[in-house]
Amino acid sequence: MSQIDIKRDEHGYQRIVVIIVFLAGLMNINIYLQYLGLHILSKGITIIFYILIGFMCIILVLNYMYKNKGFYTYIFPYWIVLFLSLLLKFFILFIQFPLLFLPGEKYFYYFIGFFINLSIIVIVVKGIRSMYYVKATIWALGLSLSLSAIVPLLFFPEMIGTRISVINGYTFNGSFWNYSLIGFISVGWLITTLFFKESSMFRKSIIYSIFILLVFTSLAGLSRSAIISILLSVLVYLIVSNNFFKYIKVFAFVTIFTIIILQLFKEPIANFGQRFNGGINIEEEARANIWFDYLKNIPDYLLFGELEGNYRKYSFEGMDPHSVFINWFVQFGILGIVGFILLLFGVLISINRIRKNTSRHVAAGLYAWLVAYLSIASINETGFSQMTVFCAIGIILAWGNQANKEIKEIKEIKEIKEWLH
Repeated sequence: MSQIDIKRDEHGYQRIVVIIVFLAGLMNINIYLQYLGLHILSKGITIIFYILIGFMCIILVLNYMYKNKGFYTYIFPYWIVLFLSLLLKFFILFIQFPLLFLPGEKYFYYFIGFFINLSIIVIVVKGIRSMYYVKATIWALGLSLSLSAIVPLLFFPEMIGTRISVINGYTFNGSFWNYSLIGFISVGWLITTLFFKESSMFRKSIIYSIFILLVFTSLAGLSRSAIISILLSVLVYLIVSNNFFKYIKVFAFVTIFTIIILQLFKEPIANFGQRFNGGINIEEEARANIWFDYLKNIPDYLLFGELEGNYRKYSFEGMDPHSVFINWFVQFGILGIVGFILLLFGVLISINRIRKNTSRHVAAGLYAWLVAYLSIASINETGFSQMTVFCAIGIILAWGNQANKEIKEIKEIKEIKEWLH
């Protein structure tokens, strides 16, 4: 069998990665497409996505088997511990319930979902080999996820200011507008990093529009975690960018934007106010009660996670953990939570490497992305199993690879010049 050389055909494979990321973003609006009666379009997007994922996984395996040097990774594969925790947990479940792993059964979709999420990280990190395609994947994710805001705004404007999960038999996980929040934490801040890399005012306008659309529609669902995420990430961006004039511009923009919103959406704003009535009392917060239920049962799931897959039994009301961190812990045990923390550590290391050879504004956008995600992940389910978040993580890790390579090349050139002199 002839060797498949991803380095030789790097442009073709990188284009496939860009398409995969774009389709992953489109799949975030599948529930809207189905609600609009566009089931065929939804299925078509899903089928093409799975075909391309399968194709790239085969390519990756073949290259690994042939030890292709073009596959060298410049940073530690931070996803490896998380991947091992998944394999161990699913092996334990398979031994107990082999029939539930058959197509159409409970654990079949459970396994496929997590396998694809981690595969996307590996595919993006291994497949993207230049800054040109790093930018292309960010654009692909940004444009596709912008539809998470555009589609509901165009077709369901009456839903603004509501927090509804079930409509005419269709279940919108987290609420009708949660998919915009997924879009925001996935690419909202990530796409702003391209603003200072684009010379075209048209493209810069698109970047601003995507960011504002995702912010507005994230808030349209009356999510308190959304407003916390947005405020904290904006604060981090302003501090890291260290630009006084930008502080003034942002303050002016936020003031004008707030006045417009207050005038145009008086009823939704009133609904939002009701969600904050009485402030936030940690002892009365439903999330806090759920967290306490799970945390007091740590000995039961410490090593391998809940061994029968019924982790909701630890909640008195049968609720999900409402925290990405607790989710990884209760479902996959100590390896799961350690693996997830290592993955986040890898993202932070990559951002620090990117910061060394880019502007502080770009670095500020990446730090803001991390804060926006963590502030949601800490108090919400959103960000646990959404593939677009894993796409974003893969992009940042791939960007870190390129930054590390550029730093080494600059260092080598400097050493050669010093030697010549």
